[in-house]
Amino acid sequence: MKIVNKYIISCVIPNAKIIKSFLKTLEFISKKEKAEIFLFQTKMNGKESFLDADLYAQYLMFDDFSINKSYKVYNYNVRHIVANPISGLTYFEKTAIIPAPRLLMESLPRQIKKSTLPRGIWTTGTICEADDMAYNHTKSQQKSRTTHRETGIGAVIVEEYDNGLCNIRHLEWRDRCVYDLRENKKLFKYTESSKDEADSEAMIVGDRHLGHTDNTVSKQVDKLIKASNPKKIYEHDLVDGMSKFIHHHTMNQQITMAKNDMTPEKELDILIKFLKDRQDKFPNSKTYIVPSNHNDFYDRFLQDKNRVDKFLDQVKEEFYKHPKRSDLDDILNNITILKELYEHKYNKKQPLEAYCKKRMSLKGINFIKKGENSLVKNWECGNHGDAGVNGSRGGWQRLMYNSNIFGHTHTTKRTSFSIWTGVLERIDADYCDPNGFSTWTYAIVNIYPNGAVQQILIFNNDLEKF
Repeated sequence: MKIVNKYIISCVIPNAKIIKSFLKTLEFISKKEKAEIFLFQTKMNGKESFLDADLYAQYLMFDDFSINKSYKVYNYNVRHIVANPISGLTYFEKTAIIPAPRLLMESLPRQIKKSTLPRGIWTTGTICEADDMAYNHTKSQQKSRTTHRETGIGAVIVEEYDNGLCNIRHLEWRDRCVYDLRENKKLFKYTESSKDEADSEAMIVGDRHLGHTDNTVSKQVDKLIKASNPKKIYEHDLVDGMSKFIHHHTMNQQITMAKNDMTPEKELDILIKFLKDRQDKFPNSKTYIVPSNHNDFYDRFLQDKNRVDKFLDQVKEEFYKHPKRSDLDDILNNITILKELYEHKYNKKQPLEAYCKKRMSLKGINFIKKGENSLVKNWECGNHGDAGVNGSRGGWQRLMYNSNIFGHTHTTKRTSFSIWTGVLERIDADYCDPNGFSTWTYAIVNIYPNGAVQQILIFNNDLEKF
């Protein structure tokens, strides 16, 4: 698979000055990476004009532009004061790029049995100075600090491959530079006249769900870690809790309902092997394990004495049905493990952390405590997103107004203030109806030295993609 076309797409705003240094940087990237630049003008009301038009006139586009049958740029002529220009646009059959002065992204649903490839809507950002944005001079449409804050200085880069796939990423402009994780397994920093290899500050990995991870995607993530060389790696939902003894989604139902042979013992063995492999593969990166609803599954299970008693009764019932020596050993081993986890909980320790610490060195491995801040370049990375406002459950509608990078939803999304990374669990998981629709997305998020962030979507059908 090889790249056949590259595009850099952004927009300009009425009465706003062009950031000349940013435009020159995009021109430098265009020259170095052999990419075409397309700029779209946002909507005017008759009183405005476009400044510095002579600097970008050669790049102007006015009509919709189809990249191929699955990806299209829709020139909706969006007004620059619209806070969320992609609200309600989930009906697109194609992946859509909307020229608008925001850096937003939303995943679109697709039928699981037909495709696991991601679909989404991206806005382009702008090459104009946010503080110079001019609005109509009526009182109801004066400058808004909120709108300024939501404005994204940036562009999208689109790489079209010969098999019809496209890799789309935001290029966010901060501190007179742009970072981009390129398809050739390198992270680069671009300025007006330079291209240098760089390292990222942090990588936030989608919910991994060990034991049910898509192995091809996991290998791709390792490649992205190697390419980015992040100082910190954040992991969400490392364990899964889909056990034949106790089950994350059905803790009060029969223990035989799980569709696999996973047990707490096997799951925790997989966790320890993963952490040891992480230490061996990436010794220069510190791993931070975010408190997550699946990671905390054992913790919640052990808090409820009635649940534990019911579990023990079910174990006895299960043993009487299958009175084999191997079954007995399996049951006793897992009872012993749950007893150990309970003792850690009773001693006010985090059960998973204490269990791992007893069996391996945790050098470079950090278990974040609930409520503990973990900031990287003013981005909060220690919040899974499962806890919402005023005791409610998490969800992007309740958590979109803070500078957080979340997991939990399995769906990659970017609002003006927060970002959701994706998932590494198989999109066609056992509990997902293949006839149904899904917005789950294989993805990671990088945070760069200038504070910019970039979502990287992963295609599980082509390991050489990255």
